[in-house]
Amino acid sequence: ANAQEDGTYTQKFTVPVEVNGIGESNDVKLTIMAVDNVGNTTTYTREFAVDNQAPRVAVNYDNNDVRNEKYFAANRTATITYTDINLDVAKYTGDGNTADATVEQVVKYTTDGHHTLGVYAKDLAGNETDTFASTSVAPDDFYIDTQKPVVTILQDTEDAEPGVDAENNVDYYDKVVTYTIAVDDEYIDAGNKGVAAWVKYEKTFADGTSAEETIDA
Repeated sequence: ANAQEDGTYTQKFTVPVEVNGIGESNDVKLTIMAVDNVGNTTTYTREFAVDNQAPRVAVNYDNNDVRNEKYFAANRTATITYTDINLDVAKYTGDGNTADATVEQVVKYTTDGHHTLGVYAKDLAGNETDTFASTSVAPDDFYIDTQKPVVTILQDTEDAEPGVDAENNVDYYDKVVTYTIAVDDEYIDAGNKGVAAWVKYEKTFADGTSAEETIDA
């Protein structure tokens, strides 16, 4: 104890106080009571927040009808939900463009092509995250393809003269006729896109029978 000029004594000491097991809360109250030898009592109360967890982010889509792991034949809408008791910053990045987000942000993907989604969140305590949970398929990297393949058939008759059956709309040739089938589609190249692409056609013979054949792209 330290003696003061007025004859009183003062003693200072520090007592560490651990606050455990309460989780996240903005309503933590710490009360300290001091009692001297004759029973005089002083009570001190301090309120504070405990925020030791990063914000939680969830992403879910309305369209999960996927083909070949990450290809969709229709538009998609993502709903991003940010959860934290002291959320300070919420952002999302769609197709490389970053923007501020609300606590429940809707992001619409309405064009064909390659799409990406990323998130970022930080709270007032400085906890931050750039990850999210999702129950949807291909939530962060996917393609939209609403266009049907365009098929062009080129005929090489090698100067053969056709005979025409106008009634049945059939041409007959006395030589070999070669057909070239061209397929134009943004995502039909299996080598580049990892998509199983193929062309199926039907051919009919002179005796009236027919057969289907499939050509891998």
